[in-house]
Amino acid sequence: MKTYRNYLMAVTILLLTACQKEKSTPAPLPQPPLTTSQQVQNNNQFAWDLYQEVVDETENQLLSPYSISSALAMTYAGADGNTATEMQQVFGFGANNSTFHQDFNQLKLDLQANINRPSNSQLKVVNQLWRNNQVNFLPAFETTMQNEYAAPVLARSFETPELIRQEINHWVEQETNELVQELLPEEFIKRNTATVLVNALYLSADWEIPFNVTSTSPQPFHASTGSTTVDMMTTSIPCSNVKYMEDNSVEMLELYLKDRATSITILLPKKGSINTLVQNTSHTQLEQWLDSLATPNAMNSNFSIYLPKFAFTSARSVVGPLQNMGMVDAFNSEADFSKMAEGELQIGDIRHKAAIKLHEGGIEAAAATAVGVIVGGVPFVERVVNINKPFVMLIREVETGSILFVGHVDNPNL
Repeated sequence: MKTYRNYLMAVTILLLTACQKEKSTPAPLPQPPLTTSQQVQNNNQFAWDLYQEVVDETENQLLSPYSISSALAMTYAGADGNTATEMQQVFGFGANNSTFHQDFNQLKLDLQANINRPSNSQLKVVNQLWRNNQVNFLPAFETTMQNEYAAPVLARSFETPELIRQEINHWVEQETNELVQELLPEEFIKRNTATVLVNALYLSADWEIPFNVTSTSPQPFHASTGSTTVDMMTTSIPCSNVKYMEDNSVEMLELYLKDRATSITILLPKKGSINTLVQNTSHTQLEQWLDSLATPNAMNSNFSIYLPKFAFTSARSVVGPLQNMGMVDAFNSEADFSKMAEGELQIGDIRHKAAIKLHEGGIEAAAATAVGVIVGGVPFVERVVNINKPFVMLIREVETGSILFVGHVDNPNL
């Protein structure tokens, strides 16, 4: 059987420049270390909070909140004072010390071990830094990057920013199987850029039970802007191979990828729009729904699944949403990244781009994040689940429950 792959890629860019400023904001208060379950819970809380900020039912959207959390965890290593406190609150990070960064790295190792255990599944997480040879990190920060994030440092002259941009974009394309191209736009890197830090997350997996290509046929799909015709995949799956729940608000279906190391969970609104469902659903309610998927309805013999094929790319800045969520100082002159390098640093922009292809054999997906730091119950019948209208989707690592991707499909043809 031909192997289809889910490329889940997360790429993070930190651009740094410096001048002088006195800092007087107190450091964050000490916090006890987070357990793995607390860290996953905090990451997932951030995932849903961010999605609620950006959700727009008029277009297809996809985010990799785990990528963004990972990117900002590395940025957080250089933060201090109120800047670090706000990042703690928005992302649910622990105290900014070696224990937190070691534990954050351990979660990455756990995710890799869980997903790499089955055949035909792979997760790879890699980091790399491009450093302006005119700038030096503080030793403690560089040690954290190398020891906890396994990030090699490449010293380069930034007198020719376009060459650095092309080098980074080429590296990103290679790591994402060319799904993410031109991550850094022209003028993103300037001659006063201090460093570019890249975090890449790559996932590949097949469906546990693949869809038959010959069963795919044109079917109606009721998008928010009107009905359209899509290539609808279909298959019949024993109830033991799916998870399902429904209430007055939503119908939820979880389908597994190879050997159940990862899954995709579909949230289909019973009434109203994607926006209404997402905005009116708290993270606590989402967790309750996900927990209710743990026990499939044994009264069902089979599920007849209809799922559209789709492929799209989604891109945006996440600065505004993060500011709305409470991360403010990092983007203005009050920013304190004094644990990263000497001088005054602030984040100028955070660009995020994600692409996905869902087909009969599995999923292909990739994501990239660029953070620029600058100066200054059912009867015994075959249950039919027809996903023929806009739906929300979560891609999760099953053992920890970590949300890797969150998004929605309004029109599979877009």
